[in-house]
Amino acid sequence: MKFNKILFFLLFFVMQEIFSFSTVYFVAKYGNDLNDGLTVDTPFATIQKAASLMQPGDTCYVRNGVYREEIIPANSGAQNAPIVFMPYFSESVTISGADILNLQWEIYNGSIYKANTTETFIQLFIDSKMANEARWPNADPNNLVNMPMAICDNGTNANTLVDDALPDGNWENAYVHITPGYEWVSWTRKIINYIPHNSFNFSSPVGTDSNYYPKQGNRYYLFGALAGLDSPDEWFLDDNNDTIYLWCNGNDSPQNHLIEIKKRNYAFNLSGKSYIVIYGFNIFAAAIFMNNSTSHCEVNCCYVKYVDHSTSCEGYSGISRKNQMAGTYNEWKNSIIEYSATDGIYVRGSYNKVTNCLIHDVDYLAVYAAAIHSDGAMNCVFSNNTLYNSGRFLFYHPLTKASKFLFNEIYNGGLLTYDYGGTYCWQTNGESTEIAYNWVHDNHSYLGIGIYLDNGSSNHIVHHNVVWNCNDSGIRLNTPSTYNLIYNNTLLNNKDSINYWGSPEDQTGTKVINNLGNNSFLFVLPPNPTPEAHHNGNFPVDSNFVPLPGSITAVDAGVEISGITDGYVGSAPDIGAYEYGGNYFIPGYKTPTETMTVIPGIGTPTFTPTVNITPVSTSEGNLEISEIKIYPVPFSFKSNDNLKIEFNLNNECNQAEIKVYTITFRLITNLIINKDFKPGRNSILIKSNNLWDLSNGLYFLKIGLKSNNGKSAKSKIQIIILNK
Repeated sequence: MKFNKILFFLLFFVMQEIFSFSTVYFVAKYGNDLNDGLTVDTPFATIQKAASLMQPGDTCYVRNGVYREEIIPANSGAQNAPIVFMPYFSESVTISGADILNLQWEIYNGSIYKANTTETFIQLFIDSKMANEARWPNADPNNLVNMPMAICDNGTNANTLVDDALPDGNWENAYVHITPGYEWVSWTRKIINYIPHNSFNFSSPVGTDSNYYPKQGNRYYLFGALAGLDSPDEWFLDDNNDTIYLWCNGNDSPQNHLIEIKKRNYAFNLSGKSYIVIYGFNIFAAAIFMNNSTSHCEVNCCYVKYVDHSTSCEGYSGISRKNQMAGTYNEWKNSIIEYSATDGIYVRGSYNKVTNCLIHDVDYLAVYAAAIHSDGAMNCVFSNNTLYNSGRFLFYHPLTKASKFLFNEIYNGGLLTYDYGGTYCWQTNGESTEIAYNWVHDNHSYLGIGIYLDNGSSNHIVHHNVVWNCNDSGIRLNTPSTYNLIYNNTLLNNKDSINYWGSPEDQTGTKVINNLGNNSFLFVLPPNPTPEAHHNGNFPVDSNFVPLPGSITAVDAGVEISGITDGYVGSAPDIGAYEYGGNYFIPGYKTPTETMTVIPGIGTPTFTPTVNITPVSTSEGNLEISEIKIYPVPFSFKSNDNLKIEFNLNNECNQAEIKVYTITFRLITNLIINKDFKPGRNSILIKSNNLWDLSNGLYFLKIGLKSNNGKSAKSKIQIIILNK
C-alpha cells in the first residue's frame, strides 16, 4: 500500500476529530477587540473576546505579554473537538490576577514612601514578588512556611495573649494570627487593649475547647499596623485615610518599581464547561476554577505562582480555596504551582487527575490545607507529583474513596503545625484507596508522621512506599484502624516504623506484611482485636533502599501477596519496597519533555515556509532518528503544495509505526507502514489532493521505526495544519 493512501485514511480519521467549521483566533497586546481576530495581523486585544466567540474545535493563540483579565469561556468544547487556549509559537504569556498600582509617591520616613489611594487589597507585589503586609516578627515573603514567629508566655488564654517581647508602637486594631492549643490549625483576631511588652486581648475568644485554647508556647505573629513597617518588602494600607505606605527592596522610590495589587481570583473560570484545554501559560496571582459541573477539561504545562492568598482564618471554617478542580474527568498535568496561603490544588468530584505536577510552599496560613487536598473525591488519580514545603499537609485526603496516590515524592510538611502526616486522613473509609510507590521523607514537625491513617480510617491499601527521616512514625494506624492493608513498605530512620494511638484499640482485618523497618513495629495486642502481622523486620539495604543479600537479608524472605508481589525475582518476594534485581522506581515530578509548539499561522509577517522541529527522541539498539523537518508550514489544502516530512536515520530499517493524537493526546489511529528506509536523509511526500477536505486543527504525530534485526527508534513530532 502506498504511503499517501495510508495517510489519506489516517487523516480522514483525524478529520472526524475536529468540527468542520473550527476557527483559529489570535490575541496580542497590539490587537483590538474590534478586529476579526482571525490572523496575527488582526488579533483581538483580550483573550476574553476570543473566549466569548469560540465554538467546539476552535483554538486561541495568544502572543507574548501580560493579560490582566479573567477568562470565562462562553461555550464548551466537544469530545474530540476541544476549545484550546495556548501561547503562540511558545511565546511567554502571563495571565495575571493583579493590576498595576500607578500612584504619586512621596517620602514618608527614611526609606518608607506613601501615596494616596482608594484601592482596597490584601496582596501587593514589588517587581513580581510578593511583599508582606507590615508584621512582627519580620519574615521572608517567599519563605513563609518557615516564617519566624513569636511565642506566647504563661498567662495566655482564650481571651488574652501574654508576651513580654511584644513590640513597641501602636498595634491597636491590628491583627494577630495564632496557632493555638495543640497547634493543629490557626485563628485570626483583631487586637484590642494592646500594651507593649505585656499583653493584649483578642477581639473575641480564640478556640472552641481546651484542645484549641491559646496557651504558653503557642506560636503567633502580628500584622496590619504601620508600627510593623520596619524592613524592605513591607507595606501598610491605611483604609481610614486612603493612604498606602511602602518600603521597597533597594530603599528607593516605588516609582522605580513595578507595583501590583491582587484584584482577581481567577485566570480561567471553567464553571459548567467541558472539553476546554489550557496549555502553556504563566498564571500570576490567580487560580483556575472548575466547579461540580465542569468535565473533561485539562490544564497542561502551566506555571502558576501566588495561586491563592488570604490573611484571615477561623480554625477549620471559612477557608478560602480558590484553585479548585471539581466535576468529572478533569486533569492538571505537567504544571508547577507555588506559593499559596491555603491549598495548592483542591480536588473534589470523580475521575479527576493530578499528574506530574510540582507543588510547593503552600498553606502558609497554617490551616487544614495541603499541596493536594482531595476532599471526598472518588476514583481520582494523583501520580508522579512532587510536593514539598507546607505549613500543614502535603497530601490530605479526607473522605476520599477508591482513588490512587502513586509514584509521588513528598517532604518537608507540617512546618507551622503539630501532629502532621505527609499523607493524612481521619474517619475515612478509603474503599480500596491505594497509596503506593511513594517516597515520603524529612517530616520534621513535632509528631511528624510519614503515612498517617488517623482514628477511624479503614480500607486503604498502602504498599511499596519508602518513608524515612520522620520525627514520629513511618506509618501510623490510629485506632480504630480496620481492614487497612500495609504491604512491602520500607521504613527507615523514623522514631518508630509503625505505631498507633487511640481508643477503642481495634485493628480488625488490618494486615501488616513484608515491611522493612529499622525501628519498632507496634500493634494492638490481645485481648483487643489485633492485626495480621508477620514477615516484618529490620534488614540491611543499600543507599537506594534496595535490600542487600547476605546471611541476614530481606532478599527472598517475604511471602507472596496476590496483586502486590507479582513478578518478584528469586524464590520468594523480598521484604520491603524494592526487589533485589527487580525494577527500580524513582517517584516524583519530571520536567516535561513534550512541548506543544505553535507553528505560525497565515498572515504572519515574518513567516518562513520551512520550520525545524526539535524532536524528543530516544534511540534503542543504535537506530536513531533526528533532524526532523516538516514543510510547508502552514499547509493549505486548497493549494497545490505537497506536505513533506524529512528525517535522518543512522541505519536502515523497513517498518514505520505512526500514531496520531488529538490536541488532548487521544490516540486516533495506529498504522504500520512497511517501507525501506536507508541511512542518511529520508523523506515522505504527501500529495495535497489526498488532503483537500481535512479540517484545520492541531495534531500530534509519533513515529516509531523498526528493522528486521530488532533495532528500533522513536521520535515525537508535532504539526499544525490550517484550513485557510
